[in-house]
Amino acid sequence: MAADVAGGPTAETVIASARAGEPDRYLAALLAPSAARDGLLALAAFSAELGRIAHLVTREPMMGEIRLQWWRDALESMDAGIRIGNPVADALRDARTRHALPTPLLLGMIDAHASDLQAEPFATEAALDQYLAGSEAAQFNLATYCTGGSAGPNLDAASRAAGRSYGLVRLLLGLPHSLAQGRLTMPRGRLERAGIDDIPGEPDPA
Repeated sequence: MAADVAGGPTAETVIASARAGEPDRYLAALLAPSAARDGLLALAAFSAELGRIAHLVTREPMMGEIRLQWWRDALESMDAGIRIGNPVADALRDARTRHALPTPLLLGMIDAHASDLQAEPFATEAALDQYLAGSEAAQFNLATYCTGGSAGPNLDAASRAAGRSYGLVRLLLGLPHSLAQGRLTMPRGRLERAGIDDIPGEPDPA
């Protein structure tokens, strides 16, 4: 089915990244109208690339910051009409132009994933909500641009609600893997309220 979406080595790289890192959004893109498909795949691949940074630099958070800055610089180059030479970045550039994707939402996704590099859990529920708004909710919002939806407060509210629900599920599903890497991705208060006060592999607060 992937061969029906697009062709060529660039498209294959984008498809592979989306499928590996964002399988739910990859499948959703395949079921979307053809006019939206490439944009949705580019967004899924972009999210996948951001999400995998923390897993690549578990012992060197500064390297992760450098990778995130590369993406910020890439977005700036897109403003100047420059092709990046990176398959996912160039696919995102094309999607951004075709669907008028708001740059602040894309930058917000990059900034949100800076939290992935921190071993400390979110200090408050508000901090967790901000992360989910910048990462998962932004994805839902941007996807609507690709499918021809109308921007506005209703879209923002729906995207935030969907992003929060979907993001919480993803954090919980990934909690064992995150703990194995020395990262607690949920506020301790939330886990304590659920009666979880002894977390195997939890990072030492000291």
